[in-house]
Formats: sequence, structure tokens, C-alpha cells
Amino acid sequence: MEEKELKMIVAMEELGELIQAISKHIRYGNREESLCEEIADVELCLKWLIENCNLDKDMLNKWRTYKNERIKNYDLKEENNE
Repeated sequence: MEEKELKMIVAMEELGELIQAISKHIRYGNREESLCEEIADVELCLKWLIENCNLDKDMLNKWRTYKNERIKNYDLKEENNE
């Protein structure tokens, strides 16, 4: 297995750990330290993926902007339904 593939697998595992940390935070209450640790791991993995998978940064920024606006619009819809 190549190093790139191995790091992609590690990124998938870190995403799974973040999912578990979020679930435990919801079920058991304040798990802030665990949540912060897993978010940091995922952020580092995402940075590595962006840099080492030759992703088009302009395309990535386009999608970030689109998704951010979509989330803002969703939040506004939720506020209007209350």
C-alpha cells in the first residue's frame, strides 16, 4: 500500500472517530475536550488531503462558499419557522 493510500485510510478513520465523539457529546453531555481533539485530527487530515491529492483550490473554495451560503439559508429558514 502506498503512503498516500494509507493516509487516506487514516483520514477515514479520523472522520469515524469524530462521528463517535459527536454522538457521545450528544448522548452523555459535555465532552468538549474529546470533541476538540477529534476536530483537530480531522482538520489536519483535511489539510493533508488538500495538499497531497492535488485538489483544485479554486474549486474547493467555490464549494465552500456554496455550502456556507446553503447552511446560512437553512439557518434562516429554521429561525422563521419558530
